[in-house]
Amino acid sequence: MAYSATVYVVNCGHSMTITPHGASKTAFEQAVDVIVDGLSAKVLADRKTELASVILAGTQETKNKLAEPGQYQNITEHCGLAKAQFESMRRLLEVRPADATDPAADLLSALILAIDQIQSVVGKKKYTKQIMLITDGTAPIDWQDLPDVQQAMLDSNINLIVLGTDFGPDGADPCDDVNTKEIMDTNAAMWNELSNAISERPVMRLQDAHDQSMGFKVKQVKPTPVFRQHLYFGSEGKLQLNVHMYTYTSAVRPLALKKWSTLSDIMVDNNAASSSTADALKLSHSVNTVRRKRVKKLDQPGNEGAAAAADAMGGLDDDNLAMETAEDSAFLNNDEENVLERAYPFGNALVMITAEQEAFLQLETTPGLWILGFYPVDKIPRHYYLDRVYLILPGPMVPDESGPGLDALSLSMSVNEVVALVRYVSKAGANPKLGVVSPCTEFGVNLLQFCQLPFDEDMREFMFNSLDKVSMQSGNVITQDHPLLPTKEMNDTMARFVKGMDLCPPNAPELYVPEENFNPAVWRVNQAINARALNPSAPLPELHPRLVQQTRPPDHLVRENADLIQSMAALFNCKQVESDKKRVRYGAPGDLSNMPPGALGDDTTNAPAGGPSAGNDGDSEAKRFKTEESSWDLLL
Repeated sequence: MAYSATVYVVNCGHSMTITPHGASKTAFEQAVDVIVDGLSAKVLADRKTELASVILAGTQETKNKLAEPGQYQNITEHCGLAKAQFESMRRLLEVRPADATDPAADLLSALILAIDQIQSVVGKKKYTKQIMLITDGTAPIDWQDLPDVQQAMLDSNINLIVLGTDFGPDGADPCDDVNTKEIMDTNAAMWNELSNAISERPVMRLQDAHDQSMGFKVKQVKPTPVFRQHLYFGSEGKLQLNVHMYTYTSAVRPLALKKWSTLSDIMVDNNAASSSTADALKLSHSVNTVRRKRVKKLDQPGNEGAAAAADAMGGLDDDNLAMETAEDSAFLNNDEENVLERAYPFGNALVMITAEQEAFLQLETTPGLWILGFYPVDKIPRHYYLDRVYLILPGPMVPDESGPGLDALSLSMSVNEVVALVRYVSKAGANPKLGVVSPCTEFGVNLLQFCQLPFDEDMREFMFNSLDKVSMQSGNVITQDHPLLPTKEMNDTMARFVKGMDLCPPNAPELYVPEENFNPAVWRVNQAINARALNPSAPLPELHPRLVQQTRPPDHLVRENADLIQSMAALFNCKQVESDKKRVRYGAPGDLSNMPPGALGDDTTNAPAGGPSAGNDGDSEAKRFKTEESSWDLLL
């Protein structure tokens, strides 16, 4: 899990309203874009350990905990150092730079406030601490406390990134005003000195940082061991190596829209349901589940008739709820957790299993990796490999043995072209998994990698018709001169087409390199969430031109093979299928005025007054309740 604390300090002075040369936005707008990009990544990650805050320097008012008369003036803590929220991003978009008559703020004082935030919230915890300061070089700064500030950041292990609007690693930009030029030169030299001393990097141009934030970025992930145990040889495990396992490759999936969607369900108002212009009430997305637990005490004397009646009626419901006696209600209210036992559904009944029985049925396992045997690489089909791949490295325990032992094992497996079949248990009590350990030499050292394999009952075999022969009902096998079989001309034409569309042509750079391509679905979902979170009425963003290009074949290859494509269309007798039916997308909005009552899920026309569909006495949002009721027979 990532542990990070980032404080953004941005200059809101009037000088930030200038548009830099070659840019389409002002310096302040670029700064806000950079900050919003950083905050949105933390919000979408949704981790409590990723903290962020924003400090505005140069505001008309003063709101910070270090403010005193004559010190830390015109500095505002926009949001405290906490988990990033979309609300703070929305408020940041509403901030405007100060007027020309407003006093400027001391950026070094704002930096001290940022250091105090990190020290107060994070302290000595092992967080990645960072301050990003965005400013221009025109405002005068009191550099008297610079040595103390530098030492405080070094002691707290705080990284510093300075983004300059009119200065960079090569100094300040030209300026006609002599006094302003002198201030800019001093500020540029001091910021570069502080940044080099703390982060060993010079000041970065804001325009360059803005271009990077608006483009595609490769997310840096801190490696964290997911398995800290031993690799055992043989079933008895007399020979063992301490190893750590890290995630090597894993599938990236878009965020769940159920959590981030801002779409609202609607329902027709009960009082205006008969009108064609019925008012629509907004429903919240949260579903409050109401669980009603009822126990049928069928084993008690004298209760057989009630049990039979309940069974005949299909169990207890709201209509016959009054049939429960006072003793039943008292029994239910006085139940305690320590006298209850678990029950599991079996058909239409519940079977009680005690804790002792569960412990007896539970498979007791100990964590570890056990090598069951070695097999040739070609004996395990490629499609047997499941899920993600993990990298196995030597562990810190007894490194003099685990390091050379793992290196020798990987080297011997690579030379003999074999893999190891292993039994993998991630933690105590977990179900064992079958996997394969293979050598990995991509990093210049001999390591191992693990991938899960299916068990025999997990395998499913599907039979498909052969592409090079046709089996007749009479038992004859036809291999040529059949409408379902390709001719030699078709095979030759397809071979030329595949060769012509090669993405790795000789003496030419490779096209669509995986490291340079990004998942369009992940990017679009993230951009849509950010756009609608900041502005609910904003249109969905268009797909980036670079991603559009990824979804299409290269233009030069299409042009070079245009004649071949036309000849293939004629050879294979390809025809376009025309369809007159208009496809209706699932969930597409439509006219709600002519919808019949009850079409929105619940029969709101017959809903009782004060029910879920009637709202909560003026509440703008009505709550939905999902009732879960069970009338199980408890088998004792």
